[in-house]
Formats: sequence, structure tokens, C-alpha cells
Amino acid sequence: MDRLQSNNTWSAPLSPRIRNIHAMFGSLPFSGSLEEVQNDFRLSFFITINPKTSRWNGAAATIAPAKGSSVWGTVWELGVEDIPSLDRQEGIYKALNVDVISEDRSLTCRTYLLEPTTVPSDWDMRPSPQYMDIIIKGAIQSKLPDEYIDQLKNVEHNNYSGPMKKVVMNTHEIFATE
Repeated sequence: MDRLQSNNTWSAPLSPRIRNIHAMFGSLPFSGSLEEVQNDFRLSFFITINPKTSRWNGAAATIAPAKGSSVWGTVWELGVEDIPSLDRQEGIYKALNVDVISEDRSLTCRTYLLEPTTVPSDWDMRPSPQYMDIIIKGAIQSKLPDEYIDQLKNVEHNNYSGPMKKVVMNTHEIFATE
């Protein structure tokens, strides 16, 4: 399998998509340790469509530039031929190469971010509790540091308690079987 030369890995800083990666590409090798960190970015939440009609009933996770900050995640090694499928899965997210520093080396990884756009000022930019639950479960599954998982548990959510869309319910069922 051909591997990317300068961008030989893809970093998933946020965990809801880990399940989709497994489904699309099967079991993938990790590149480096599970405790990878992206420097000069912070976890952020943004929404580009009305939160009341969004898949997760709230804002989606993304990364935002923030000097001196970091976002923990998991690094997956994918082949060049996998990039178009990955890009399609990420949809409205923009592909971005970032430097990732692990305990023993530095990597350039492909990640995805939502670009800020002008949205109505009354839109709630907080994630739903169901979305945060999946992010936290993915972080635990990836064995990210306890301190980072605690940070995720303290993210303020929008208290949405209504019905969930089928795709979201399926994601919860997958995590419940582990």
C-alpha cells in the first residue's frame, strides 16, 4: 500500500469519527503512541447550520488556532488511496496539515477543521450532551490522558434532551457494545 510521503498519517484529534474510520478502513496501525498532541490548537465548537436541525442537535467539535494550547488525539496511518474517502466522510470540514508532537518524535498529520463563518448571533455554539458523551467515550477508548478526559467532561453543553437522529443513536449503540 502506498503511504503518503510528507503527510504519512492522519490525526483524529476528536473522537466521534474514530468509529467511522474503523468502519471505512478496518483495523489500522497506530503511528507513534496513542498520546499524540497537536500544538498551538485548542478544542473548539462551531456550527454552520441551524443547531436545531443539525445531526447532533448542537455544535460540532473542531480545532482553532491558539498559541501555546494543545489538543490530544489519536494518529492513524492511512494510505494515499484512502484520502478521498476520508475527505468525503469529513464533509464540510476543511483538510489541514498540522505538526503533531509525541513523546519520541514529530509528525505532520492531516486533520480537519470547521472554518468559522458568520452565523446568527442567537445560535447556541455549545455541543449537545450526547455528542460530548461520544467524544469522551472515544477519548477513553483511545487511552488519552486522564487530565484531558477530565477537561472534556467539563465542556459546557447545551442541555439538549430531545429525540436523537437515527445516525446518532447508532453511534451510541456501537459504543454501548464495548
